[in-house]
This record gives sequence, structure tokens and C-alpha cells, in this order.
Amino acid sequence: MARTRFGADTDLYCGTGILASWPELKPGAVAKAEEIVTIVDRFNKEEAAILTSPMLTQQGKTDQLGRLATDSKRQFDAFEAATVAVLRKRVADAVEAVTLAAVLNVTKRDPGEALVHELRQRETRDAARQMDALMLRAKYLTACKDGSDDGLVAAVESAPSCAALLDASVIAEGKLARVARLRPNVESFEALISFYSYILASARNEIKRHLPPAEPQLLKVQSA
Repeated sequence: MARTRFGADTDLYCGTGILASWPELKPGAVAKAEEIVTIVDRFNKEEAAILTSPMLTQQGKTDQLGRLATDSKRQFDAFEAATVAVLRKRVADAVEAVTLAAVLNVTKRDPGEALVHELRQRETRDAARQMDALMLRAKYLTACKDGSDDGLVAAVESAPSCAALLDASVIAEGKLARVARLRPNVESFEALISFYSYILASARNEIKRHLPPAEPQLLKVQSA
């Protein structure tokens, strides 16, 4: 397929480098991304026709280009909702599932066992508070990656927010590491998200010069 500024030698096939670790995903992902390229090709073709039309005034050209860009943006947004948003939901669900399995499995225990579990968690948290912060961080992330100390992981992640043992960003990193170990397909989801987002960003850059300015949001003053 002949392409204009956005084409096979630039954004689409350069972007496939993001999928280098998942060659099995590349054919399907590229085929899907061709939908974006088709939208951009149509935009560039119609843009050229509008700009060279002897029948349109400058204002007429501006108006038609604005409508064309707005329609293309709508198609990009629809593509993102059907692909990137769905993949992000799958990643979020996987993170939540692993978090619940590691931290909230106490709910499956009988009351006596749950009490013992909670007491152990408190002991682990008390010991963790005596550790050097960098050492605790390293032990927690290692446990998330290799499953060597689920007790420490559960103790850290179930700590009350008012007495957190580690920064939220470290815990988020640990959860993703655990997801990568227990749900390896999530890494491929992340790669696809990055790939499609890269292509969409390049495509949106093509049309942004013609998008009408956003209308200002007027504050409604309610009468007393």
C-alpha cells in the first residue's frame, strides 16, 4: 500500500521494535495497527484534496480540514478504546488478582488460623521496621520476583496506609514483578499497549494541526 508521511518505513515498522521479545505477537499487532495507518492515509489524501481545491475559500478549507481532523480523532479514540483500554483492563485485573491472592488469602482461613496469621504479620512488620530501608526494599522486591518470602510480601502490602513500610511506588513495582512471575502473559499485554500507544501518538501528531481549538468550559453561575 502506498503511504504518505506516516508509512511503512517510519512509525509503524519502527514501532515493532517494541515487540522484539514477542515475535509471535508481531504479525497480528502490525495487522491491527494497519487500521491506524489506513485512517492516516485517508486523512492525508483528503487533506491534499482540500488544500488544492480551487472551489474553496481559505475559511472553507479551514472548516473542512477541521471536520476531517475531528473525524480522524474520533476513529483513533475508538481504536484506543477497543485495544489499549481493553489491554490495560486486563493488566489491572491481573495485578488485582495477584494482590488478592498474596495478601487477602487469609479470608479463606478459619477464625483461629486467621488470628495466628495476623499475629505473624504483625511480628513480620515489627521486624521489618527495624531493617534498613534499602535492605527492606531489596528483600521485598526479591521476594516478589522469586516467591522466596510470601510472608514478608503479605506483611508489607497489608500494612495500614498510615504506617506503611515502603513507599507506594516500591509496592507498585513489587506487584508488577509478582504479576510478571505469576501471570507472564501480562508482559506481552504491556508490550502491546506500548506498541499501539506509540502508533497512536504518531498518528495523532499528523492531524493535530487541523483540530479545531477546544471550546472553553464556561462556569454556570447559579442564581440564589
